[in-house]
Amino acid sequence: MKNLFVVTLVIILSLFLFACGNDVNSPQKEGTTPTLTETKVNENHDDHDGHNHAGHNHDTPETVKASPLSPFFGIWKYTGSTKSGWYNNEKWIEFKKDMTFAFGQDGKEIGKGKWFLEDETNYLTIDYDGEDKTKNEHWRAQMNSPVLILIGNTNITKSGEQIKMDKVEERPGVNE
Repeated sequence: MKNLFVVTLVIILSLFLFACGNDVNSPQKEGTTPTLTETKVNENHDDHDGHNHAGHNHDTPETVKASPLSPFFGIWKYTGSTKSGWYNNEKWIEFKKDMTFAFGQDGKEIGKGKWFLEDETNYLTIDYDGEDKTKNEHWRAQMNSPVLILIGNTNITKSGEQIKMDKVEERPGVNE
């Protein structure tokens, strides 16, 4: 009986020592002997690991929410219209992140301007540079990227015209 007690005690102590030496968080690999190292830390060192300070946490990645305008950024080629002529001659418009745009056809830039999108209504305003403000456009935009549909049923544009645009990688006609 005494031998059974001693054997049981040895097994329990062995398991305890084995468990302590192989901690899950230990960076040791199997079959290696741990070595002691001395790490000097500068008194002014700001160790960011595992704590918050100054209203932010360095241990969790920040999530950046995409702009609701981001699907509009890029080059759009006119590919169809309920009125003839819009999609002829490789016409395009490039909406830029700084809320400006450039437009052209047949690989050439014709002009520039500013654009706006109203959040609640999805009304897209295209404001061309220059004196002639009659060219400015106002559309209801329906986005299903990579397709943009512009509908001329707004309080300013009442034509009912619809224009289909496809997102493209480069200005049409440039490399042709």
